[in-house]
Amino acid sequence: MIRSTFLFIIAVFLGYTAVQSQTIPNGTFESWTDTVHATSWNTNNNTVNYVRRTTDKHLGNYAALVVTTPIGSSGDLSGILTLGTVNLSTQAVTRGKPLSGKPTEFHGYYKYTPKSGSSDNMSITLTITKWVTGTGRQTLFSNTFSSTAGATITTYQLFSMPITYSPSTAVPDSFNIIIKSSASSAQRGSKVWVDDLAFTSPNGIEEPVEFTPQVMPNPANENLFVKLNGEEFEISVYNLSGQRILSERTNEKFATLNISQVPQGIYIVNVIGANYRSTSKIIINH
Repeated sequence: MIRSTFLFIIAVFLGYTAVQSQTIPNGTFESWTDTVHATSWNTNNNTVNYVRRTTDKHLGNYAALVVTTPIGSSGDLSGILTLGTVNLSTQAVTRGKPLSGKPTEFHGYYKYTPKSGSSDNMSITLTITKWVTGTGRQTLFSNTFSSTAGATITTYQLFSMPITYSPSTAVPDSFNIIIKSSASSAQRGSKVWVDDLAFTSPNGIEEPVEFTPQVMPNPANENLFVKLNGEEFEISVYNLSGQRILSERTNEKFATLNISQVPQGIYIVNVIGANYRSTSKIIINH
């Protein structure tokens, strides 16, 4: 029986095909040119550093910290972290990054501390566009995730944003992400920590490079097996309401999760490390 199970797992490994999807540049915030400039990202930093590197991370070594800060006697100004370009005079954000493929979901992790006693909240906006000859740049998708007004979030939480295109047949060519520590009325001292931003491709595989974590079997019954590469990973299982029902950190090359007590249904499995990550949709059927 053990030999049969082992041969089945090896067969699944050999039959698994990874499909590449769009990578968010430095979405793990592991690469910085200095303590206030994340590689591939732009900010509204000037004489004040609204955005900075932090070791208070979700995974890996670093995350990005965005802070709302006083600007003299003129009031408070939200920190901005974006893949676009920030006009420091108007604080307007334009441009973005090229997009290859057609991702179906955007997600990441965040924490938030609003100014004490305020109703401030943070926001993460994703916009996907396409250049249309004779018309100009057309927005195919735009949506914003915002935290609950006044709510403090002390541990990293997953946010997830399904992507639907309008028109559905359109093929995008660029995208932008804008992260703000204050979504509406800036309140000095409000802070948002952001880490591990990623897209999911149409087949549920996210940003493979030379290695992709593998989750099997699907459907699953008593156990869920995850093939890794020996680095530190966090494996999390979420129901479709976004509630995390299982979580495990490991640096093994082969992890086993007991799902015998998990109700039957459809679940999302996130496997996230410093350099690699995947998102899979699985069926648990006892």
